Amino acid sequence: MVSPCSICLSPFKDPVCLPCGHLYCKKCLTEHVNIPSNRGMTSNCPDCRSTFNITIPDLTYLPEKYHPFISHAVRRVYIDMESDSALQRKLKQAEAKLLSKAKSEEALLKKCESLAAAVSAHRAGEAEAQERIYELEEKIEDLEDDYKGLRDRYREQELENLKLLKKQREQKAQIAALQKSLEATKLTEIKARVYKPKNTSSQQRLSDGPGPLLFSGEESDSSFTLASSPIQRPVVNENSPPRRFIKPLPRRRVIRARDEDSVSMTLAPLKRARMFST
Repeated sequence: MVSPCSICLSPFKDPVCLPCGHLYCKKCLTEHVNIPSNRGMTSNCPDCRSTFNITIPDLTYLPEKYHPFISHAVRRVYIDMESDSALQRKLKQAEAKLLSKAKSEEALLKKCESLAAAVSAHRAGEAEAQERIYELEEKIEDLEDDYKGLRDRYREQELENLKLLKKQREQKAQIAALQKSLEATKLTEIKARVYKPKNTSSQQRLSDGPGPLLFSGEESDSSFTLASSPIQRPVVNENSPPRRFIKPLPRRRVIRARDEDSVSMTLAPLKRARMFST
């Protein structure tokens, strides 16, 4: 198998053979020889760098009768000897790979688009959340100020309530003392009202003179009172025998003792002067 032209890397066209044995296309070799650097009568082989003469017939062209053999050999180098079914199978595999790659690229593109949308939405939400945070912080500061004011007001109100409770207790104590004094005054007045008529009646009876002890049914507590009638002296007859002295019953006075709940009556003996008949 003949290799292609080392200059144009394509099948030989009008092949030329150098003294070193390398083959080139006629056009490619002519261009190589005619470069400006080759000013002398010689040139170098492009592969092995061996020198060959340009003017003498060392540059022999390959006879045309050998050209078909060289060209066909070069052509056969690029012929694929595999069958069409294998090529079709490989083609289908390549197409399937391309389709899967296209699908994966499309899915990846959609995922990237969704992620980009999510990122933009997250940024927008983050900005809104930051604004909301600022608003809430301001509200919190306002609420803290209100709380401090209410706390101070509550403390002042509590102190006022304590003062009012203390004052109320003092007023209750004063009211209780006033009630006690009022009750004592009423009790004194009641005692004075109870004792005064009895004492005056007793003094009147004592001033009128001694009299017999009588039972008064008008009193609800079964007390004894003295009769207010004057003493009637007995009439003495000169012819009647002398009478002995009669000791009168002791005169009693009423002493009223009153408690807060009831009034009890007590009797105390009162000395009375002896009475003699003439």
